[in-house]
Amino acid sequence: MLAYRYQMTVSARSEIANRLKLILSLAITATIFMLSQALGHTLLIGVLVSCSAIVFCVIVWPDNLRDVQLHIDDNGALAVIDTLPITSLQYRGSVSPASYATAQFCLLKITVTNQRSARRLLIWKDSLDDRSFRRLSRIIRLARHQI
Repeated sequence: MLAYRYQMTVSARSEIANRLKLILSLAITATIFMLSQALGHTLLIGVLVSCSAIVFCVIVWPDNLRDVQLHIDDNGALAVIDTLPITSLQYRGSVSPASYATAQFCLLKITVTNQRSARRLLIWKDSLDDRSFRRLSRIIRLARHQI
């Protein structure tokens, strides 16, 4: 069977991920604030703890992701290539049937060649162009034998 190869650049910047971080930080802040009020602590302690939770989730939360290139074919064979500071191969492998795709993100479980461990790569919908995201979703469904 002839397998077509695709090259996709996965952007590390995602508005969906940023919104999710903001919602999570607000939920943590509200929970801590409510707990501090329920335990009878002063309002000042609740405000300080809530502000520290916001600072942790929005500012300190590690955001050391880099743009990568994904070379993938219809059979699920792939190579992940780091684009910064110079182009270099990170790893080569294949899409595992444990991968899955939703309307908002794809979670690739990659069986790395010559290694026992698998790697995971979370790709948000807005990190790829629409055509590449649909292709990636189709390749994942093929690997899972859903189509």
